[in-house]
Amino acid sequence: MNSRIEYIDRLKGFAILLVVIGHFIECNVVKGYLHPLYSFIYFFHMPLFMFISGYVAKKYLKVELAKPKEAFTFINKKIRSLIIPYLTWSLLIPMCFLSYNFKFDLFSRFEYLIFHHTYLWFLTTLFYLSLLFLVYEIISKILLKFKGGRILCITILYITTMFLYHIFPNVVIKSIFGYFPFYFLGVIIAQFKRAEDLYCNKIAFGIFTIAFLIIPVHFNYFETEFYRIIKAIVSFAAIPTIYYLSRFMRWNTIIDNQIQLWGRNSLVIYVTQWNLLHIFTINLPLYTSTFSLILVSFILSLFIGYACILIGNVIKYSPIIDLLIYGRKSK
Repeated sequence: MNSRIEYIDRLKGFAILLVVIGHFIECNVVKGYLHPLYSFIYFFHMPLFMFISGYVAKKYLKVELAKPKEAFTFINKKIRSLIIPYLTWSLLIPMCFLSYNFKFDLFSRFEYLIFHHTYLWFLTTLFYLSLLFLVYEIISKILLKFKGGRILCITILYITTMFLYHIFPNVVIKSIFGYFPFYFLGVIIAQFKRAEDLYCNKIAFGIFTIAFLIIPVHFNYFETEFYRIIKAIVSFAAIPTIYYLSRFMRWNTIIDNQIQLWGRNSLVIYVTQWNLLHIFTINLPLYTSTFSLILVSFILSLFIGYACILIGNVIKYSPIIDLLIYGRKSK
């Protein structure tokens, strides 16, 4: 599909900006994970990205994935756009450019990349969720004759994922299990107009916005079971708020164009920014005021993001490198 949907690019642009700001705080503030701004962002920014991914997967789908040929094409595309960049940044680049401290053991390295998280964990989690989406598309065709067949299919897949997590409780399956609801929320909103009308209307926007802005103020972000529940609540409130603003709000043309530019380059920014952030470090103290940190992190995150886009535009001139680093197929 060549034409792009503007509000989706806005959503992606806003989400990737939050990712860069969050990583900036993590890399540049002493014990940045304790800062309120970090906590606020980390409550919802990756669930938002997963929602967008599920929404895009269904919204842009124009083929019958139940057909073997289309299913193979779908898997091939996901390997190209997600797994190849993941392996390049996690394996080839460290081996070629960081060889002075990179111990190469093919088996152990692949084992680590498959069963553990790296800073590019989002790519592998999204790949596995995309495979579950493929299974959903295939099974839901069989269950169409039953009322609520699609919801039943999602429920079965979620229970299966939960079962696997309890049998094999590693971080990869935990991540798939944790982000499954947000990814498939995006699928449902894209597929069912009624669901979108119920979840993303003006009244819901007002209620969810209040919850989204108030709840995170009273909690810091920590990886505990209680805070995962709070994170889920905040995320389910944040998603319709940001979706509604991206789709229905009138935007300044200049700002809108830049947000969409970031959205179109979200993958480029995501895989590149972590390395740039480790080049430019300023070590701000934890007691930095929230306003000052917002100002500094926003300005420097813009610089990092545009640097990533520039790098991506240069890489385009080499189709092979572009494929390896960003998973993009030359036109």
